[in-house]
Amino acid sequence: MHLLTANGRKALLEFLRNLTPQVLLLSCALYFYVQWSAKQGYWSFALFLGLTGLAIMAAFANMDSFLSSAFSQSDWVAQQRDELAEKGLIRRIWRLMTLIAKHKPVTFIELLVALIVIYGASATLLVTAVATVKRMYS
Repeated sequence: MHLLTANGRKALLEFLRNLTPQVLLLSCALYFYVQWSAKQGYWSFALFLGLTGLAIMAAFANMDSFLSSAFSQSDWVAQQRDELAEKGLIRRIWRLMTLIAKHKPVTFIELLVALIVIYGASATLLVTAVATVKRMYS
């Protein structure tokens, strides 16, 4: 499994390292949302929207970077990934999953593990951000 090799571990650790700024951005966004809902301040709402947008862009960039580096060892997967580069991230993931499942079943299991890492980390990110804001107001 590629995620257990030196390059795979590096990609996984880089992905996890990039979660920290996302938690910070999302926590700040939720903080400004609470401020806006309590005081109806337009600056708080503008900061909430800006930070939320930035957190979402950072999350998609981090996911895309992880998926790109997670399967760099397989020339066939890299070729398929490069051919799908112009499509959106969700559509590209789905198309890549179907291609890999048909042609490379072992690599498909690796892709499932990578997606579990991505979505598990994303869920943890959201829970952590909400818990941080909740702790600030307790």
